[in-house]
Amino acid sequence: MILSITLGRLEAMDITKNLEQETNKHFCILPWVHLDIQPNGGCRTCCLVRQDTFGNIKDQKIKDIVNSHEQKNLRSNMLAGKFSDSCIECHKDESSGHVSLRQRANKAFYKNDGMLEGTKEDGAVGSFSLKHVTLRFSNLCNLSCVYCSSLYSTAIKDEANTGYIKSFESKIELEQFIDENCEHTEVFDLMGGEAILDPLHNEFLNLMIQKGKTNITLLYTTNLSIDLSTKAGLLEKWKQFKEVGFIVSLDAEEKLGEEIRKGLKWDIALKNIAYVKANLDFRHFIIQPTVSTLNIFNLAKFINYLLKNELVYPSNIVFNYLYRPMKYSLESLNKYQCIEIVKSLKDLKKNLVMDYEINQVAGLIKNLNALIVRLEQGQES
Repeated sequence: MILSITLGRLEAMDITKNLEQETNKHFCILPWVHLDIQPNGGCRTCCLVRQDTFGNIKDQKIKDIVNSHEQKNLRSNMLAGKFSDSCIECHKDESSGHVSLRQRANKAFYKNDGMLEGTKEDGAVGSFSLKHVTLRFSNLCNLSCVYCSSLYSTAIKDEANTGYIKSFESKIELEQFIDENCEHTEVFDLMGGEAILDPLHNEFLNLMIQKGKTNITLLYTTNLSIDLSTKAGLLEKWKQFKEVGFIVSLDAEEKLGEEIRKGLKWDIALKNIAYVKANLDFRHFIIQPTVSTLNIFNLAKFINYLLKNELVYPSNIVFNYLYRPMKYSLESLNKYQCIEIVKSLKDLKKNLVMDYEINQVAGLIKNLNALIVRLEQGQES
């Protein structure tokens, strides 16, 4: 499950093969099975969608949120095979050859067993099974990443000046949400802020264990800046769950990594990687650089660093593309910069083929190819 969702190892090849005959290139199962809950309780379709929140768990029932005007319109467009502007990021990924979140979600969650039955012509659904939920307990975070905002980090002071915000005010509210909506949830995607830092995170684990809801996947998007070995009892709790995986947000090694994610201590990140490697299933450990103008010139060097030091399996390196703020997006690069970067990535690919068995690096090479296509498209503009 983890690898299907996050696209590690050889999943890239498998997914692409399975979807070659896909007839509806705009259908995504997520509006039927998923909610992305923001630190303030607002809800979106997914983490990539370009849309405002369309409801809030603080003052609305899930059944009303999922039948908002925005969600009904999105579903009806998808069933009709129509493109929605809010889904532009997946469209970009697929046009460059990168396997999109849409494709990954369809592989992980779509079953041709009538799960779309009951969807009305206007996109409304009579029943909604929350199989995958992205939880952000709050925006509590110890880092102030260069491209982040106060909505996702209490360490950032910006024009929005969000302050400390929480999606659930108490353990009681969290438990009520789980009891009412998560009977069939298979994956809890825990984000932040920094989820591991949040006091409600420990309460969440305790609740799930007490309720016997451990046959699930816990997927952490984390910056690995909190020393895991100091979190008493955390490892013992993790081991009670079906799967625990990590999507690790590290953009570069050592000093540059610390400059982009301000507050990060590289030695702590290395210590945490060793801790996970020694105690958990390392196949479910994925490093996902946020690719931007801040790290793109160093990306090939960073990948070499990760592989030389055996900090991740080669095909468990995947890319998250930054699209705002625009000044840090790859779209702001000029033609000559793109040429320089493409050369470094092609050189990296040659070295990978020489140094590894092809099945070890197939997923990474596919991701590099997709990035190269994006950059070459930038040269043409």
